Amino acid sequence: MADYVELGDVRTWYDEHGQGEPVLLLHPGAGTPGPGRRASTRWPRTFNVFTLERRGHGRTPDVEGPITY
Repeated sequence: MADYVELGDVRTWYDEHGQGEPVLLLHPGAGTPGPGRRASTRWPRTFNVFTLERRGHGRTPDVEGPITY
């Protein structure tokens, strides 16, 4: 299931697959969440896998200011 989550002024796209313990996969700065989606197809019976897009990538817009995690 793909959707958006909004926290403050930041709207972030994410995808979710599987069931069980949650696992959050972040992609590298120059990449996309594609590798996380591939991993999520291997783990759906064990984990609930969330793949997120970083700001300014794909469907997630960039916002002004520093990026923090």
